Amino acid sequence: MTCSRVALALSVLGTVGVGVILSIGGMTLYGGRFQFRSIRWRLFWWASWLSFLVGIALSAFFSGFPVNHLAFELT
Repeated sequence: MTCSRVALALSVLGTVGVGVILSIGGMTLYGGRFQFRSIRWRLFWWASWLSFLVGIALSAFFSGFPVNHLAFELT
């Protein structure tokens, strides 16, 4: 896999992970603070954000902008 594909995969997985937590109800907002159902949801939350941010950083610093690479591969 190329660097841009790895970066895109990490970003998508992080986004999906955060969406799953929010849609399933693993986290609620109570009194202006995030409340997690268990430590597993908290770890999954941080892992998802870390995956998303690593994908963005990998894309920005090492691969260039992923859309440019994907557009080049499609032509």
